[in-house]
Amino acid sequence: FLCYFAWAEFAPSWWRRLFIAVTLASIVLMGPARIAAGEHWPSDVLGGYLVATLWTALALAVLRAAERRWPTGRPI
Repeated sequence: FLCYFAWAEFAPSWWRRLFIAVTLASIVLMGPARIAAGEHWPSDVLGGYLVATLWTALALAVLRAAERRWPTGRPI
């Protein structure tokens, strides 16, 4: 979600690209690190990625629906 938020809300700059790169790298590298440390099975990591992807997609769908319903950003 932070990656999407940075991409959608921050003005294009090298700071935005750096922020997105760091957050994506932490997401992508955390799973293999947990497997290598013996803390999780590969299926756990893949399941976590799947659940996180679905949850983020749901959160973004709710956000977009709220933005369409209340274009000013204020629900009242």
